[in-house]
Amino acid sequence: MYNEHIIKSKDLFDLRSICWDITSRCNEQCGFCYRNVQATDLDYESNVIILKKLLDFGVSKISFVGGEPLLYPHLFDLVKWARTYDKHKRTLYSITTNATLLATVEENNLVINEKLLGEVFEHFDWITFSLDAPNNELQHIMGRNQQHYTRVQGILKYLKDNNVKNKIKINTVVSKININSMEELYYDLVNYNVKRWKIFRFLPSRGNALNLKDKYFIDEKQYQDAVQKVLLINKQIEKRKQMKITVNGFDSFNNSYITISSEGKLVVYDGEKYNNVLSLLTEDISRIFLYVDVNKHQNLRSEFVNL
Repeated sequence: MYNEHIIKSKDLFDLRSICWDITSRCNEQCGFCYRNVQATDLDYESNVIILKKLLDFGVSKISFVGGEPLLYPHLFDLVKWARTYDKHKRTLYSITTNATLLATVEENNLVINEKLLGEVFEHFDWITFSLDAPNNELQHIMGRNQQHYTRVQGILKYLKDNNVKNKIKINTVVSKININSMEELYYDLVNYNVKRWKIFRFLPSRGNALNLKDKYFIDEKQYQDAVQKVLLINKQIEKRKQMKITVNGFDSFNNSYITISSEGKLVVYDGEKYNNVLSLLTEDISRIFLYVDVNKHQNLRSEFVNL
């Protein structure tokens, strides 16, 4: 933890990336999820106060996550306000979604919600989809709905076919269930315009993830062995097809991620549990750096900049 006297000016620090759990609500019950189901959501006016502080400090990217962020009724209004307020266009906006509201599967046919998908394209620079397996069966065993793979793959194909310019990212949680499927998933993703693939080690910190730890848990060696295989494959294919692959083991969560809860509080993971350490609704944004390793944050949270 940093001494408070060094927190004097935003010029000393650089907020690269904020993960904002804009809502705790979700329309899925994934077994490996560690969201805080007890948290409540702030109203639009309160979130504007926090957003203004982030923009005034000069954050490079704000990622709206959850829960399922598309369930927050004022999500697009917040981004509209931010883009109007930020005259210098310094900040990028990202969304991480489970895609359940963006497409449905009816009698084995995928139906894209083009209106909602179009709004997402309009408001967000980066669009992140959660995908953990190369087929519906394994993805369902992981803990998602029965058509999750079909839905996400169909949206990725739609984006490629329509030459959508927004940058696409995939988040994958590696566990005991899908650890042997990472190479197959890689070959699937490389066919689409995926710019980044972030591979997380299953984290049994709270919620369903803690309760079902034995079902999913893998150790660090198992995790590293799995990701090194896909890193090697990625290095060997044509450069134009390569993805930026980011490895997120347990150490990546400590003192580098900046996470804001749906209640507007800075959330810090101490290696065992998440703690709410300060309210960004009432306190100065610079106090974040009392709890975050500045160098680690900048080094690990800047991979989106040149993509």
